[in-house]
Amino acid sequence: MHKCTHACAPTPCPARAQVSRFDGHADYVRAGAVSPANAETWATGGYDHVCKLWDTRDPKGGAVMDLDHGAPVEDLAFFPSGGGRAAR
Repeated sequence: MHKCTHACAPTPCPARAQVSRFDGHADYVRAGAVSPANAETWATGGYDHVCKLWDTRDPKGGAVMDLDHGAPVEDLAFFPSGGGRAAR
């Protein structure tokens, strides 16, 4: 998932330049969400059956948590409080 997109970037990126990269899924990423409580916390889900939680402040650049969903992840969302998330 690239941080630089029209939907998620707080400011426009010149020429859609890549500003960071998050590698980790073994198949296509189908869903992504930004925590309403903290813009540096992201969640992604994909056809590899995994939901990943990312913290863009982590200098290692990897997911800070992986959850086996048991099926392809088609959609996910954070609760309004930012304290949890749901996947479908």
